Amino acid sequence: MHCKFCKFSHESTETLLRHHRIHHSHFHTKTPGHVQNTTFACELCDFKDVCDEKQVFSHLGLHLRSHQTVRCPFVNCDFTSNVVSTFSSHRSRSHKHHTVKDLRTVEGGIVVTETADEEPVGQTASNDHIPSTSAVRDCEDRVDAPSLEHKLASLFLCMQTVLHISKQATQKILEELNDIVHYSRSHAEQNVREVLHKHNQEIDDNVVEEVTEAVLRANPLYESTKAKGALSTDYRRNCYYLGNFPVVQPVEYLYETGVSKKSFVYVPVLQMLDRLLCCQDVNENINFTGETLTGLFQSFRDGQYFQYNKLFGEEQSSFALAFYIDDFEICNPLGTSRKKHKITAVYWVPLNLPAKFRSSLSSIQLAALGRSDDVKQYGFDRFFAPLLRDISVLEKEGIYTERLQETPCSDFQLRTPEQHDLLLQNLPGNNAISGVKGECALSKHLTYFHPITGFPPDLLHDIFEGIVPVELSLCLKA
Repeated sequence: MHCKFCKFSHESTETLLRHHRIHHSHFHTKTPGHVQNTTFACELCDFKDVCDEKQVFSHLGLHLRSHQTVRCPFVNCDFTSNVVSTFSSHRSRSHKHHTVKDLRTVEGGIVVTETADEEPVGQTASNDHIPSTSAVRDCEDRVDAPSLEHKLASLFLCMQTVLHISKQATQKILEELNDIVHYSRSHAEQNVREVLHKHNQEIDDNVVEEVTEAVLRANPLYESTKAKGALSTDYRRNCYYLGNFPVVQPVEYLYETGVSKKSFVYVPVLQMLDRLLCCQDVNENINFTGETLTGLFQSFRDGQYFQYNKLFGEEQSSFALAFYIDDFEICNPLGTSRKKHKITAVYWVPLNLPAKFRSSLSSIQLAALGRSDDVKQYGFDRFFAPLLRDISVLEKEGIYTERLQETPCSDFQLRTPEQHDLLLQNLPGNNAISGVKGECALSKHLTYFHPITGFPPDLLHDIFEGIVPVELSLCLKA
């Protein structure tokens, strides 16, 4: 018997089902009771597989979300639509009581199974979904102990970073799980004795205890979370994460060495880029040659400033980064602690990724954190120093990896870089001229950056917190 999703093959049904649950769980739906399946062949593509009614409409939904016109699969129904909601409404109104037996795209007979974990009764009409194979895997799905421990550590790390479960709660869950495994020792020993007795095997009690201990040690929860285990405490888990996961540690910097203890934290951008570019998913979606269409603005690449930039416009493999800086309150902004614990944060995102990936939180990386009062006191030059040092290296030397139209204005003239530089040269002392207060900290260290062409528009601050309040105040005064 063959697995219909890969090249695995084995004569044992139990082994084949175990393989299916472990490696293809995303195709496996556990449905208790009486389930009807059929060999479904899609009319719009080459998809053909054994499916139940839910899986059939799930596949049709893929075509609907691509705005393809889909015909209703039920017999004697000619309804068509390319809208998901319309198609779903038609199904609920007209085919509420229909089943998989009424599908038009049925080939062969109906395959009925009592549970999803049991082998289907009968044979499907076609074996086209079974891939040809020249090699056969091992009969058992063996996973070594280090891999199981790594999987368990990944679960604990996900609990803290993705599910936001506290360290104390994670530790409590871990200890309780370890106690459950420990208390099951006597039950496991009894089961071992029953199996031996069933096969008429008389084994010494010491051997039975040794076998039970070996069985328990095979469980990563028992071995890794016991006293002095690799994942038993928060400190040991952190040590494991650092040694077995691509972790980039933040670095603390002092504003003034030996004078004060005021500091900020910086996450090295070069190291983060190196880790990101090592990920296969990132490498497969990195784009350095975005095509632009005249008169159509689809991304930042279509802008004049980007195309005329000497680095991004000429270098075909240039890696563009977008940085964002903002302040946030970690206390109640309406309480007595307002502005006392305000934090300045710098984030960045790789612009060479498609827009659908750039908008996800997992693509947005943290660069620096510091108290807003300290940033105002010491200035952006010191706060940005380690960040600018890394960007300067990226700008001049790059990073190694194995994979890796003009809008017309009527009555408002945009300031040019030359005009900005001229205002900067004529700046009298600490006074500002036309909004220019001083030289930008970024342009001091970066060759291809200019404050006029380097900052993207910020709708929130430029419009809602900038122009709109000023315009409203002028209207109210008038």
